[in-house]
Amino acid sequence: MPLLAHMLNLGEPAFVQAPRPSEPVLETITSPFGDDDTGGGSCHESPPRPPPV
Repeated sequence: MPLLAHMLNLGEPAFVQAPRPSEPVLETITSPFGDDDTGGGSCHESPPRPPPV
């Protein structure tokens, strides 16, 4: 029971501070992630296509 209360107590302040840095962090991770997914996928499919052909 004491552990749960401790975790909840730590989660309260952590959750409040998480959304703050999470907002910019999510945007930064989403920016490179989207580019990697779109650019990486296209780039990866481009190089393997010319070599075999």
